Amino acid sequence: MGKQYFASDKLKFINKSYIDTLSIIRLFLWSIFVTLMITFLILMINERSYINAHTICGSGIVGEYPQGTTIDNWLKYIAQHPDSLSLPNIYQAMVNVHHPIIDFSLMSFLGGISVASFTDYATAWNVHDQNITLAYSYVFIATMISVIALFMYLYVNVIMLHQHYVEKKLALSTKYTSSSVSYRIFYNKMINEFITNLAIIFAFFNFLSTLIVNAYWLILYSVKWINGKLSRNSDLAVLNTFASNRNDLIYLIFIMIFQNAYTILKTIFIKEFGVNLDLIFSIVLPIGTITVIIGLFIKNLLSSKVSATLKAIRNINVTVNNFDVFFHAAKMAALDDYNFVTILPPMIKTPLTNGTIDKNQAFVLMQQLDEAIDFVKHHINPKKAHDLNYLLWVLFNQINDIDEITEIKTNLLKLHSKH
Repeated sequence: MGKQYFASDKLKFINKSYIDTLSIIRLFLWSIFVTLMITFLILMINERSYINAHTICGSGIVGEYPQGTTIDNWLKYIAQHPDSLSLPNIYQAMVNVHHPIIDFSLMSFLGGISVASFTDYATAWNVHDQNITLAYSYVFIATMISVIALFMYLYVNVIMLHQHYVEKKLALSTKYTSSSVSYRIFYNKMINEFITNLAIIFAFFNFLSTLIVNAYWLILYSVKWINGKLSRNSDLAVLNTFASNRNDLIYLIFIMIFQNAYTILKTIFIKEFGVNLDLIFSIVLPIGTITVIIGLFIKNLLSSKVSATLKAIRNINVTVNNFDVFFHAAKMAALDDYNFVTILPPMIKTPLTNGTIDKNQAFVLMQQLDEAIDFVKHHINPKKAHDLNYLLWVLFNQINDIDEITEIKTNLLKLHSKH
């Protein structure tokens, strides 16, 4: 029959769920999130700079500035007069200066630093200044990552719109998500989700940015819930783009609770006992504070998930070859082998495990899967490994109904006829 594959750039499957209104809403909501984070970061920088340069503190302190001066000038004075007898009063005066936004983000409304708890006021000031620097650093990191995620959102929406154009032009069927996504969209959406979650993780290191994240989630999942109600028993049900991974959400909620509980505990220890938990953890654990450790833990967890999925797609030929060996060598008897059953797609494994189909019905489905594998290999350029491997991975991991395989074949034929 000769070659019947088509160029990879023709593999433009796309489900309506990728370009529906909810996708635009999610982009819009993330844009608001990024705007709030940038605004918060600017306010923190300006507040610290302005108050340190303009707020008079330590009025009446005997020294070079007997009428009191600003934090910036006091720091210069301390550097020039390290043995001054006025230093305890100067440190106490600087600690008592309020930074409304920064103090709120550090949960200082719970009590803040009680300088009386410290053996010296210099320690109280160092703790206070360190906490402000950490608060700024985490917000800066979260903001930069969220900006990167925003550009990823824009890029993903652009390629989805392009895919939708191809879909309309070639009249592709888009009933099933599993038979309609392209590797490029799948890959970029997965990376974008990881970057988004990473930005949220770092936002949890600050109370005010935590509130911003919760507001974002509240609106996001409210839209999801409303969409679910409006689209129930309707063709619009496939338009839900918020099928977020439940485990990811649980992990994010865990880190949010842990980090903010740790911040509260840290504030109480500083207030009541003059004990800096960050300092203790940095001594016991050389890598740094417990917040950094947890952040890296979640980051690596999400990264492993992405890596595992990409590895599974890259090595899908191993699964396909195993299926071929068992199916063609043992036929129906292969269903008695546990290892073989574990590699079967959900459309066969799930009903077979539940007892809703018997071995004869499962064997018929296996035959159709085998035909689909040959069909995909025959109609996609083998030089385009990403597209080929991805669609094979879809067959073994995303298919829940035989009609989905039929749609894949139909789309491939349509694309081939247009080539």
